[in-house]
Amino acid sequence: MPTNYKPQKKGIPCWFIQKIGLRYAKRSDVHDPNSYLMKWKFLIPKAPIAGQTDFSKPVGFYYGGNTRIAKPGECCTESWIVAGAFISEKEAKSFRSYLFTKIVRFLLLQSVISQDVTRKCFAFVPNLEKYEGKYSDEFLTKRWGITKKEWDHIDARISSIDEK
Repeated sequence: MPTNYKPQKKGIPCWFIQKIGLRYAKRSDVHDPNSYLMKWKFLIPKAPIAGQTDFSKPVGFYYGGNTRIAKPGECCTESWIVAGAFISEKEAKSFRSYLFTKIVRFLLLQSVISQDVTRKCFAFVPNLEKYEGKYSDEFLTKRWGITKKEWDHIDARISSIDEK
């Protein structure tokens, strides 16, 4: 549904822009071509770095305050991107921990050319296929053989986040 879709008083729970939050959409207006509706979904904002113009400072990108885990039966407007759809909440939380690492956010940033993030921007982010447990930069550094020099470069460019 378009970002300017008007929230309804009843229907399917739907995530709108952040200042509106969770409201409702008419069932007849919800299209589910990828069969995501009945899965756990990790939602990310389409424009996560809007307003950041000084890129000499670490980039904020995704964090707990601008992302959502949508339950089965919940949908969203186009102001959100379904970054992943999962069978369980546990998998969705594991994927969130993966996306919240500095390394993954750095890889994502390599193809972001405007404030908008699209599916194409994830070109350098490896899809692990299976998400289990909590991911950390230390784990990914070892898994992918990232050197100290490479880590220092990433660490200086991506801000830390509180995952709450």
